[in-house]
Amino acid sequence: MKVLKNSIKLNFVTLNSSGLHVGCGFLFKSDDITYCITAGHVIYGKKYDSERAVEILDFRGQRIERFEQLTFLEFAQKHDLTLFRLYSEVEDIQPVTLCNSISNSRFLSISYMKPSLFKDSFFLDNIKFNDDLESNQFRYSAIPGAFNNFQDDSHGAEAMEGISGSPMLLCTSDNTIILHGITSRIPNDGMLNFIETRDLSALKEVVDSFEFKNSKDFDCNHRLINFNRKLINEEKFNQWVDEWKKRPGNEGYYDNLESKLETIHGDSYKAELPKELEKIMIGDACKKNVIEKDSILFDSYEDVIETSERDKMEKYVSSKHEALEHYNNVYQRHLDVINEDLGQFDLSRTDRKKIAQYDVATWMAVCNLRFSKK
Repeated sequence: MKVLKNSIKLNFVTLNSSGLHVGCGFLFKSDDITYCITAGHVIYGKKYDSERAVEILDFRGQRIERFEQLTFLEFAQKHDLTLFRLYSEVEDIQPVTLCNSISNSRFLSISYMKPSLFKDSFFLDNIKFNDDLESNQFRYSAIPGAFNNFQDDSHGAEAMEGISGSPMLLCTSDNTIILHGITSRIPNDGMLNFIETRDLSALKEVVDSFEFKNSKDFDCNHRLINFNRKLINEEKFNQWVDEWKKRPGNEGYYDNLESKLETIHGDSYKAELPKELEKIMIGDACKKNVIEKDSILFDSYEDVIETSERDKMEKYVSSKHEALEHYNNVYQRHLDVINEDLGQFDLSRTDRKKIAQYDVATWMAVCNLRFSKK
């Protein structure tokens, strides 16, 4: 994903009018000619009642001197798109494949945008198809809270002014740039995390030689589906971690867990942190969906926890090896207790491990499982 993002930046442009940032755009080549696409209302205003003289700036902030506008008011009103042809040479432009709008909810897209209120551009990740609207208009959903609290607790439409014309790009496993839409607006003041975009197929009315890949060609690409499924899982995990951090009483738990893992693993603890958080996430779900649904099982489980935590499991260690050994011993002892004390209940072997892992990881976060260097 890092390679794809770096490539996207090279084709990204911003549009200024009278010294003010008014929108974004994206560069692509066809038949060795460079084009720039943006939203129609970036040039003609939201009500299409005025025409702006614009400057196009490349990703370095340098002005592109020579360009020609190929579409005009009627095209902008109909499709909310504006196309330019560039005559100035722009360095490092990356190859782009044009595609009609992605409407498969199993796929994720990414956008790169710059609001007027922001000094720098930023990536908006993990965007999913939501609805096919009228004409060439599509709706996508960003992650929850994507447009909230950017500026003095204002929401989307106000805080994100100036993102129109931002590219909508498919998340690809081979880092190819698939441009399948241009952002037109954030409706509902950003409260529902929706993004509306415009399909690019109408550009063939202007340049007949443009080639568009059919988005349906991606629908059976299992490698791409698996890649996007992994991204979706990462999104859900990151969202859970953020919510877990914010739960009442969880203040400091993330830092506690981090410090314990640093004692166990040294400099490589950062790779272990997501694994330990995942144990808490999976065990938390198991506790809610299995244990808490059986009151007798839940009471027995609470007794096991109380007994296990009684001595607070405090230990001083002199090395990473000793810390890891202590961690593994605590886990194995606790799993043995769960197997023995909860053996009468219909708990699968996997569920018992989930609960044991959840308990030990949680104890480290809460600091009931304490160990520090001598």
